[in-house]
Amino acid sequence: MVTKVSDGIIETNVIGADTTKNLTVGHTTDVEILGSNTITPDMATESLKKRAVNGNVTINFPTNGNSVCHIRLEADSGGAYTVTLGANVNPVGTIPDLSASTDYLAVISRFDATTADIQIQEIG
Repeated sequence: MVTKVSDGIIETNVIGADTTKNLTVGHTTDVEILGSNTITPDMATESLKKRAVNGNVTINFPTNGNSVCHIRLEADSGGAYTVTLGANVNPVGTIPDLSASTDYLAVISRFDATTADIQIQEIG
């Protein structure tokens, strides 16, 4: 809390935290459910996305602005799916094949209109 006293008048501003567990600073809060294994992230919509993977996956260059998004890839029991990156999507490290019944987190960063970086790691 910040308090300012001036000419006998007390002004108080409350500084607090977001207690609703919302993500802020460039992130939206809802999780966008993706309906296709061909993913073209829209950076103007939700920053958190999820896809129930049931085949090989293609991740294309993101649209609509520079930002970071996170995509949870949940591989079904069929497993052993490959991930193909679209033009101008650069891997950070090795892009793994998606094993059966395993979840992965893809983090995509787009800093300009021509390139994006992606890193995919197993999360369980």
